[in-house]
Amino acid sequence: KDKFLYEESINFNWTNHSNTKKVLGYECKKATVRFKGRNYTAWYSNEIPISSGPYKFFGLPGLIFEIYDSKKEYHFLIKGIESMSNKNTLTFNPKNYIQVNRKDLEKTIEKLNENPIKMLEQSGISLDFSNELQKKSLVNSHKEKMKNKNPIELKGNDE
Repeated sequence: KDKFLYEESINFNWTNHSNTKKVLGYECKKATVRFKGRNYTAWYSNEIPISSGPYKFFGLPGLIFEIYDSKKEYHFLIKGIESMSNKNTLTFNPKNYIQVNRKDLEKTIEKLNENPIKMLEQSGISLDFSNELQKKSLVNSHKEKMKNKNPIELKGNDE
């Protein structure tokens, strides 16, 4: 039920390449970068001079239309561009969040993944199980699923 906020400083060391391709009819250029243990290929267009992209990616001289890691486990592809009215602006109020550092957030997520039911109960949410065995089975099932997770940011790799 809690919302957490942490700030991080990211500096992408992009390498530009001469390759080009069309995405949504825009001429895109290739760039590569290593970030959090993965090697990424990005395709961006100078025709839209916005230094932004999906997830945390930014820093190129144009909008990132497509970006994927070398194993293609993560692949972001723009589906369209449309003009939005100013009525659809989002407002972010940091007062609604608990300020933490990344390590504390990761510890909280690990605790949640270790036993989500315990975390819910500690936060005041009451869960009704017909018996303790049902509760234990649910926790074990969740732990098994978490063994096969494939995070976008690999631990211990801060490049």
